[in-house]
Amino acid sequence: MLQVSVIGGGSWGTTIAKVIQDNFKNRSISGKTFLWVYPEVVNGVDLSESINSTRINSKYLPEIVLPEGVTATSKMSDAVKDADILVFAVPHEFLDGILGSIISDKGAVVKKECIAVTLAKGLFFEEKKMELISARIKRMLGVEVCTLMGANIAGDVANGLFSECTLGYENESIKKTVVDVFNSKHFRVAAVKDHGAVEVCGALKNVVAVGCGIVAGQQQGVNTIAAVIRNGLLEMVRFCRKFVKSPDNLSENDETIPRVFFESCGVADLIVTCSSGRNYKYSKLASEKGISIGRIEKEEMNGQKLQGYSTIKDLLAFIKGNGVEKEFPFFVAICNSATSDLSAERIVDAIRESSQ
Repeated sequence: MLQVSVIGGGSWGTTIAKVIQDNFKNRSISGKTFLWVYPEVVNGVDLSESINSTRINSKYLPEIVLPEGVTATSKMSDAVKDADILVFAVPHEFLDGILGSIISDKGAVVKKECIAVTLAKGLFFEEKKMELISARIKRMLGVEVCTLMGANIAGDVANGLFSECTLGYENESIKKTVVDVFNSKHFRVAAVKDHGAVEVCGALKNVVAVGCGIVAGQQQGVNTIAAVIRNGLLEMVRFCRKFVKSPDNLSENDETIPRVFFESCGVADLIVTCSSGRNYKYSKLASEKGISIGRIEKEEMNGQKLQGYSTIKDLLAFIKGNGVEKEFPFFVAICNSATSDLSAERIVDAIRESSQ
């Protein structure tokens, strides 16, 4: 029997657990799904116990009934010890803590043949260096890792509405196993051998979405938003060319857009995120009200962190640390606006001055 353990019981992690277990049932695959949730009490009941008794994640996905075969737990060892596939669905800023708890828990021994799949959107920046989430998981757990990203709104996927996603992989031998677990009639998985670009798309599209929100909040119009998306895409491609090893072997000066950017993780996810995602919505609200994004996080998001805003602060330091501000003027403009005065004009000026 195949065991898949989803680490992270938020709306997306819960949705993915449902997708996997539905797949097991509909395709007559012998499998079970564990859902690790952070230990917390909701309405006087432990969340994992509540999920197991009601089949509903009342806090993060309250209108969706989970299929039999999904077992929630707040004990990391229960989720990890027999897992054939570990799916990481936690915000990237919490990943080091999660990996550390797995390593330190003597009961949470990861099988040598286990495959990890990361759904986390973000990048690890340290001074002048950058590390992919998949690389960190592989380094800390010693397992093969692939990346799953795409234009996916959790509620739509959970309700069975058709969606696409992109599986970025490096090792050919694990591709089929992972695709078979996730791919279904309603959730199409396209695999590309370029996990680095897939991850960068997942992180940097949130930066572009923040820029779109700032511009939209000052009523610049859809034409301007389209220009923000276009310029953002160009610098995403340029960033991949310069900092991520890609299997297409094109030089960093080649402006040809790789195929991966036309997959769900690329243009499609960028459009969805820049029109309806949280990074767009809350950046727009901050821009409309003329208050900082940090204040919006505290007052409107109950202290939750906006992924794009977190990435922006690290990205700006990384760009400056590597002395490449002139190569990424648009990202620099978005970062400076988001962390200071929320100036839409600064972002528009960067487009005006672009040679593209």
